[in-house]
Amino acid sequence: MGKKKNTKFIVGFFMTVMCFAMFNVSVKAESLTNSTTKSYLFAVAEGGWSSINMKVMYSENYTKSGNYNKFTSRSKSVLCTRAYATSCPEVYILNVKHSNDKTFSDWTIGSMIFDSSKWNEGFYYTNSSSVKYINTTNVTGNLPFEVYCSGATPTYNMGSVSLSLNTK
Repeated sequence: MGKKKNTKFIVGFFMTVMCFAMFNVSVKAESLTNSTTKSYLFAVAEGGWSSINMKVMYSENYTKSGNYNKFTSRSKSVLCTRAYATSCPEVYILNVKHSNDKTFSDWTIGSMIFDSSKWNEGFYYTNSSSVKYINTTNVTGNLPFEVYCSGATPTYNMGSVSLSLNTK
């Protein structure tokens, strides 16, 4: 009797392993990334010059599913170095917006590692809202940013980082 139970157990075990091996679908996460590096110089009345060098980065993470991609999360980050006497330049990375009017406004601050010999500070944010697009989509993602320096001329500059979500 004991031998029969062992045989049934072994056969059942191997059948279970084979089922997992046959039907296991591996999910490979991929990402799309773009960045821009900018420098801004501000003339501050009776305060000299203020400058900011920065790199703004935007990334979309996705998994493939047939002809579709599920964009599961995105990140936005900025690295910067500032030099100023009286007025400190500030950079604001705004909400990501897809060209189909989908806006991502719920962000969680994270931590990042960067080269401190090149950059003074860095800020990293993630959003985990999911969207699904066909892999030949014409949708693009856009991460706008603003650079501001109080008392400077000009006071305000804008820019953006764009990313095509077409993966075909």
